[in-house]
Amino acid sequence: MMAMLTLLSTHTEEVVAMAALTVRGLDDETKARLRVRAAQNGRSMEAEVRAILQDSLAEQPTFGGLGTRIHERFAAEG
Repeated sequence: MMAMLTLLSTHTEEVVAMAALTVRGLDDETKARLRVRAAQNGRSMEAEVRAILQDSLAEQPTFGGLGTRIHERFAAEG
């Protein structure tokens, strides 16, 4: 059975932006795990997917390559 999930997200600043995302082909086991995880966190499935996406795509610090790390290490010494 094909599960379908539609998401609507809003960002509140001066301008309200809305995006819709449809996930097709989500297997029943994944959908069931999502439903359980959402319930454990006191959220709807839609809110849970939104939280998962926001957490996984949150800006992560960049560490640069080897040259950058060497430069940063010795920059204080001149």
